[in-house]
Amino acid sequence: MIDAFLQVLLDEPAFHVLLSNSSFIALGTALGQALVASPAAWVLARASFPGRRLIIALYGLLLVLPFQALLLPNYLALRALGIDNTLWAVVAPGIFSAFPLLVMVVAFQAVPQNLLDSARLDGAGEGAIFLRLGLPLASSGVFAGLLLGFFESWNAVEQPAAFLKDPALWPIALFAPSSVPEAAALMGAAAVLAAVPGLLLFIAGLRFLDEGALATAPRRCS
Repeated sequence: MIDAFLQVLLDEPAFHVLLSNSSFIALGTALGQALVASPAAWVLARASFPGRRLIIALYGLLLVLPFQALLLPNYLALRALGIDNTLWAVVAPGIFSAFPLLVMVVAFQAVPQNLLDSARLDGAGEGAIFLRLGLPLASSGVFAGLLLGFFESWNAVEQPAAFLKDPALWPIALFAPSSVPEAAALMGAAAVLAAVPGLLLFIAGLRFLDEGALATAPRRCS
């Protein structure tokens, strides 16, 4: 088995290419969710405007829709943007993934309203309230959403297979060894090696996942 690990690391250059693709996809998605999904979740959680509940309900609907139902609309949108068959074709839809956003919505709803009202009375703007109160107080839930989004994009299979025609752009989840006789052993070794970054990140963020679950458990998106 050790020989399989050494062969994957030393004799399978495609493994390193696909690993870098996975890193770009997962980190790009997480960064995009931090910059886009977190303020969007704050608005959905704390602002009051017509259609707010409908938007949350539509995001909830996206959770139960199969990937195949969104395949054609996503492909047409990516092609119109000119980013089909690029790594951004996987990153862009992941930034707007429903599950991490809804986790953040619930986390932001747990922020005490009286603190926000006090900040507004002191003259703080909405941007400052979000950055100085919302994010710090809901940091565990926000981090949990980002972490879950990272795992979702790191392990993505359907989206890369559908949107990436060039095998050189595939992530590690689609790794196929060049040595056919030893394919099973090499794929097993590659799967173990690919799981290491996610496992380390999970261990490092386990406390935030626990705190985020406790903070959001009594509440629901409303």
